[in-house]
Amino acid sequence: MAPATIVTMCDDPREPEGYGTLVSMSRSSTLESFDTSTLSEPRPGRLSRTSTGDLLVSEKILAAAVGNRYSGVGVLQTLLRHRSHITVSEKIIVAAAANTREGAALTNLLLAHENVEIGLSEEVMQSAARNEGQGPEVMEVLLEHLKQHHTNHGEDDDEDRRMKMAISDKVLQLAAANEEKGPEVMAVLLRYGQDFGLQVSDGVMEAAAANEDRGPQVMEVLLKHLDLHQL
Repeated sequence: MAPATIVTMCDDPREPEGYGTLVSMSRSSTLESFDTSTLSEPRPGRLSRTSTGDLLVSEKILAAAVGNRYSGVGVLQTLLRHRSHITVSEKIIVAAAANTREGAALTNLLLAHENVEIGLSEEVMQSAARNEGQGPEVMEVLLEHLKQHHTNHGEDDDEDRRMKMAISDKVLQLAAANEEKGPEVMAVLLRYGQDFGLQVSDGVMEAAAANEDRGPQVMEVLLKHLDLHQL
């Protein structure tokens, strides 16, 4: 019986001339007999590599990993372990901070990566404040990173100012409105904000009062803070 043949053809008109050439390989042939020189250039839609051989992970792939609620951490760790070149953008941190099951671990991994392009933006903080699963844990990771980063870089004098910018009134309002983890997220924010005299606005109190699930608990956290620091 003649050996079976594997046939591959690509007739995509977008490919370069000759790219759609029929390639046949007998199952009986060895890997060494295949002309790998034809694969030296990355084909459209294929993963690319850097000049050092590292796998170049696109933002779409990274976004899919950090959005994975059940095994995102494992996927990200696997990518990092296999010499992958990853650039962490603000969009990726925002997505990780929103992950309701693995957000804290994902955010911690990303912030520890060497190719982090951004600091803690308003969008990142808001994403954590809204997180109804791991909001408190993600917020802890973000604020501790902010605190440690500036301490390690000799920027203690700016810590209060940067922390105040991170814990904005909008972030506080979103935390107060969080119907699952509002009290816990608020407690983290108030603890980090107490050193610079964090102010609780009427808007924050209104958001807590309107919280249909955890409103009483959020209000309790806020009133205790006001009793301790503003009376």
